[in-house]
Amino acid sequence: MSFSKKIWLIPVTATAISTAQAKFTLLETPVESWFEANAACALAGYELASIHSQNELRVAQSLCSDHASADDLQGCWVGAVRDETQDTWKWMDGSSLAVNDASLWGIDEPNNEDGVEHCGHLFKKHNYQMNDIECTDSHPMPALCEMREKESVLNILSQEDIEEISGFELVSAGQSATSQLPCVSATSCI
Repeated sequence: MSFSKKIWLIPVTATAISTAQAKFTLLETPVESWFEANAACALAGYELASIHSQNELRVAQSLCSDHASADDLQGCWVGAVRDETQDTWKWMDGSSLAVNDASLWGIDEPNNEDGVEHCGHLFKKHNYQMNDIECTDSHPMPALCEMREKESVLNILSQEDIEEISGFELVSAGQSATSQLPCVSATSCI
């Protein structure tokens, strides 16, 4: 599969919240898709956020709602992906994501509408609870990121991913560069 896509990287404003239980950074510059959100986090030295507790969810919702409500955005991209082969959801760190957790997911979510919703975001319409969404849809939203463990960075890319991804062009501050991005399919990210 060959990809040719430009991702314009502009100076990113980040808001960070750190507590004993949660460390998140919101890259406030909206990106169009889950893949671009994942790439933006990776390029900033993070990964898309994995949410593991009610406290982390509250912090994530607060960060997301503080920014998205002011700019008429739909929510924030997070590191939730659906493994199509096993019909399960996982976080970017590889941990399981419960689909029956009513405190995390919006009403009637995840619903995999039209069989194409394989990525997750905190959705404004659901009071910043999780919603499944098409990974490649054009929905400008900020990316909610977190510091990544060194181990998880190694697990994000395989040699096949690197070969598949080559050809992306990153454009930053008037300069062009060719780079390899972390993933182009949701299942290759976990």
